[in-house]
Amino acid sequence: MLEQLPSLLSAIVGDGFTLANAEGGGLVGFAASRLITTLLARRGEAGRSILIQELRHGERSMTSVEIEDSVAVVYRYLRAAQEGTARLNLRLMAKVIAGRARLGNLVADEFLADAEIIASLRRNEIILLATMYQASIATDLGDPEAWAEKKLVPEPFLTKDELRATKAAVVRTGLIETASGYSSIGYTLTPLLDRLISLADIEAALRTESAECSPD
Repeated sequence: MLEQLPSLLSAIVGDGFTLANAEGGGLVGFAASRLITTLLARRGEAGRSILIQELRHGERSMTSVEIEDSVAVVYRYLRAAQEGTARLNLRLMAKVIAGRARLGNLVADEFLADAEIIASLRRNEIILLATMYQASIATDLGDPEAWAEKKLVPEPFLTKDELRATKAAVVRTGLIETASGYSSIGYTLTPLLDRLISLADIEAALRTESAECSPD
């Protein structure tokens, strides 16, 4: 059951992945170990909070196989949290976990592939993907690419060149790909992005994290 995940999360956070408990030399090593333990625990608790929040949006029963797979899934997720992965990326990973659980497809190796892609994304790249997807599904924009460009320049991208460079960089993930144009290289979304968005609402993650980080 998904209600079992909070205790699993707590156990992994408490474990500290063993790394933090490695023996150091003398008082200096002890102090360093304590600092690392505290840092990893704080990051792990932050990640735990995000994951539980997302899981509560779509709770459902899990099979015994899914629960076994969830150990590897949760371990990878919390490792990302303890390594300092940005909150927005953790939010997207948590949404993918919740989405896969909702569909009965919480399979470790498939989530691990998603996690590697999500962890590699910078915030501006995530904003770019959300905007490109929004433009692709709209029916009244005229020129979707021009609309997206107006939304993205000069904020968060200062110039069109910076925007194009970021698109070229995101090709590495397989979420967008190059497309031939009359006079320049264009970029289109791939089925991989469609699948990711079917599991995790990128715009919702951006809204949540913007609200969480905004001063009252």
